[in-house]
Amino acid sequence: MFKQFEILLEGMNPEATGPLTDVELSRVRAAMTSGEHLTGYVRGRIVGAGSGLWVLTEQRVLRAQEGRRRSVESLPLSAIQRVRLEAGRYGSTVALFTADQRLSLFAADDGLAAAFVAALARSLPAGVAVEAGSGGPSLSPEDSADIATWVAWSRLRLQPTPPQGMAENLVLLAEAATLHQRGMLNDAEYGALKGRLLDAA
Repeated sequence: MFKQFEILLEGMNPEATGPLTDVELSRVRAAMTSGEHLTGYVRGRIVGAGSGLWVLTEQRVLRAQEGRRRSVESLPLSAIQRVRLEAGRYGSTVALFTADQRLSLFAADDGLAAAFVAALARSLPAGVAVEAGSGGPSLSPEDSADIATWVAWSRLRLQPTPPQGMAENLVLLAEAATLHQRGMLNDAEYGALKGRLLDAA
């Protein structure tokens, strides 16, 4: 209840931004299977459950929630029939529609919500409707760069063992260099990650 009051006072959800925390990474890592990779995420609030985190992989959306039912549930991408992104007074709302339910995450960071929906649209089968309501977020290049950095940093922390394939490793190496330049990886972390990526390439 206190968090909802804080959101009303602040006019935004202060917990919705930034890279995934160690606790979030641990919960998501435990729910992922071998070969899955994070491609996007969004944080917000879930009616009746408190804080929520949705993580997108190539196969599904993992939905972690707090509250009485602290759980991580899986939603296969094949079950999603429609996606809607709506701008609101206290952040964005992302809604996923299946044959029998609507799943909503509200008070989400506008940029992370837009990036999540864009990544989801690229992953869904052709013909699935992806709708953006009026008044959607307009992000500055700096905001877009921050969001890309948060997602890259979270992906690298979640999958410490690099995927196989030179092309993927070169992309991760470029992301690691950007994170190092922005101060999100220190010299030792960057050196260790660079070594693993080059050894695997």
